[in-house]
Amino acid sequence: MTDTRGIVHPQVGLEHFRLQRYEPGERLIPYVDRLWCVSWNLEPGNEFEQPIFAHPAVNVVIEPQRAAVYGPPTRLATQRQSGVGWAVGVMFRPGGARPFLGTAAEWTDRVEPIADRWAGGASVVAEVRAVPGPAPLAEPDRVARVQEFLTALAPSAVPPDTASATAAAATIAADRQIRRVEDLAIRTGIEMRSLQRLFAGHIGLSPKKVIRRYRLLEAAEAVSTGSSVSWAQVAVDLGFSDQAHLTREFTRAFGVSPARYAGR
Repeated sequence: MTDTRGIVHPQVGLEHFRLQRYEPGERLIPYVDRLWCVSWNLEPGNEFEQPIFAHPAVNVVIEPQRAAVYGPPTRLATQRQSGVGWAVGVMFRPGGARPFLGTAAEWTDRVEPIADRWAGGASVVAEVRAVPGPAPLAEPDRVARVQEFLTALAPSAVPPDTASATAAAATIAADRQIRRVEDLAIRTGIEMRSLQRLFAGHIGLSPKKVIRRYRLLEAAEAVSTGSSVSWAQVAVDLGFSDQAHLTREFTRAFGVSPARYAGR
């Protein structure tokens, strides 16, 4: 696994849990980035907390005791693990959940039980939980049930605005030279006000916030892989007024300053 963006201090986390990713089926590719499964087996009395600074996207997660739709977050979250456990999830592409959930602005920082969101939601949760066997062996069947459920909900054709939103967000994620909304407008050929409306309706965060989210994720990823990072240059690249401004943003996102993050 080469991309650990979003997992704070991934080397430490992957010592405590197993993470496996699966590609979406053909019908879900326009909407879903990946399906993922996490499992853990900790010593009795031990507990591990994994901070997550998530991608600007919707996740659908099923666990033994809870199952919910998680809207795009604006804050650092924490996943607590103890004993033996598992989770199976779907990470939509930024903007890809609109046909499944409605206007994205209504979902930012929102959590709703799957059973309350979709007719048939309770059934798929029960089916996933009923798959027998230990987590690693049960994962393919759990993933298949979730895929079947979402495939049945997918539109027969990708809505044009959804395609535009996911493509714009994918461009941000893939191109580290995009540092300002003006850069994105040039790359996509979409006028800036139209980008603002598109992101509000499909992603729930402004283009500026999505750009900064990915560039901060990349800076943290570089540190995690042992590469040196010039935080002063990152501040310039992201259009912050100075390095102190970047430090405040990074600390708000990751819970620690860039220097402390690198030190860990």
